[in-house]
Amino acid sequence: MDTTAYLPLAAAAGLQQALDVTSNNLANGATAGFRASRLVFEDLLTPADPARGPIAMPQPRMSYTDTRAGTLTPTGNPLDLALGGEGLFAFALPDGGIGYGRAAQLTPDAEGQLVTAAGHAILDDGGAPVVLAEGTGLPVVGRDGTVSDGTGAMIARIGVYAAPDLATWQRSGESLFQPRDGGPEPELMEAPQVIQGAVEASNVNPITEMVRLIEIQRAYDQAMSVGRNHDELRRTALSKIGQRA
Repeated sequence: MDTTAYLPLAAAAGLQQALDVTSNNLANGATAGFRASRLVFEDLLTPADPARGPIAMPQPRMSYTDTRAGTLTPTGNPLDLALGGEGLFAFALPDGGIGYGRAAQLTPDAEGQLVTAAGHAILDDGGAPVVLAEGTGLPVVGRDGTVSDGTGAMIARIGVYAAPDLATWQRSGESLFQPRDGGPEPELMEAPQVIQGAVEASNVNPITEMVRLIEIQRAYDQAMSVGRNHDELRRTALSKIGQRA
């Protein structure tokens, strides 16, 4: 194997993945409840000349979610919900599954269910959609997630779940997550901190991500330049060998 040629290609492939991840983070800098993704690299050891030992090439090993919370922004809208501290809301997905996330900007649908802009119904602590009866006014949501209608009647208690190992969960859309197969299931929190009239912003820092994007792009360009220079040297050497023959 021509390791001199392979090394810049391997580096460029990994940097391309990092570029894609960082670009997606930037694109969701204004998406409520979004958590940035990160890549973890590891050295891949490959056999080489026994006299020189193995060659280490960095390769992306896995991606994980940056679990730091975004800032809370008051909106004054009683159908906007956020969480103080830990926890995730639960939402019904079209395939029958459940997605978990921090962004709950809700509106009533035709059936009175409180849903997100994507049509995902927020679930109560029993796993059922939260429904507002027509003509009962805007809901009041307590810190513990208890939902009362405009008449003061209790409707439901919004489910808030602990998320063990959230960093390793798989994404479902931009702001929702699901535990991976075989992983621990989320558990209902007994004392959540639900905040009505606020939303959690994305935890992406646009300036930091832009700097990271520029650094990755420069490293990618350098790796491709090394590859091109190697090809040019190889062609020159082969041409000279052919002339001598």
